[in-house]
Amino acid sequence: MRKIYALALIAALLVTGCSSVHVKTDFDRSAEFSRYATYSWLPHKDRGRGMMRSQLIRKHVVSAVDGEMARLGFRKVNRERADILVNYFIGAKNKVDVTHYGYRYGPWGRYRRRGVSVHRYKEGSLILDFVDRESMQLVWRGWASSVLHGRENIAEDINRSVTELLRRYPPEK
Repeated sequence: MRKIYALALIAALLVTGCSSVHVKTDFDRSAEFSRYATYSWLPHKDRGRGMMRSQLIRKHVVSAVDGEMARLGFRKVNRERADILVNYFIGAKNKVDVTHYGYRYGPWGRYRRRGVSVHRYKEGSLILDFVDRESMQLVWRGWASSVLHGRENIAEDINRSVTELLRRYPPEK
């Protein structure tokens, strides 16, 4: 019985730790997304701290977004001819999940099984912005957050997040 309980607990922690990408989007309801066919990147300034300043992270984000935009049928052009301008923000924070286990009742009465499970992990967030070049107004924003799987896997984490984000583009009105 203890082995089954322990296996169930480990499985629950693994599922929580390997959770998928959580995505949210918002958009301008008056924007005509069907007219957007070209894009370019807004100039990147080395503002912020940590991941926002990393040139390697920028290369990973740009590569992932360029690939997904091509899949969506967009052409990358110079900034003066683009329909939309793309910008991103990225960051990470430490998170802690705490689970409390209480009393358990069996067929022979009550027995104690109390404990606490603490799971520490790092959660990354990526925000993609699409700005209409003519009006310079934000027309679409997507947020993705997921558990990071270590610095050596950051490119895969970014690719997965960008893919999930751009599955929701163009938005359904």
